[in-house]
Amino acid sequence: IEVSVPDRQAKLKIYKIKTQKYNLNEDIDFNRIVDLTPENCTGRDITNICTEIWLRKTKDAKRMGKKVGELSITTADFECIIEDIIGTFSQRVIC
Repeated sequence: IEVSVPDRQAKLKIYKIKTQKYNLNEDIDFNRIVDLTPENCTGRDITNICTEIWLRKTKDAKRMGKKVGELSITTADFECIIEDIIGTFSQRVIC
């Protein structure tokens, strides 16, 4: 059984599903986020990106003495995470 990486529309849906319970900034741009996502990024990778954003926001909230829900997640948050991990995608070989 061959399972390929998700196409653009599938990535968009995965991001939206994985972040539906997050406090997203009203101007979040999922199209931009998908554009930044490496082509060989899997659904699990997208889940990991979303989880990492949540963890960083949790740490930020704790450091600032706020509740996690008080901090919204922005497109820039996704840009930072994807930039931080993009090397792992470019080094990966898809068989």
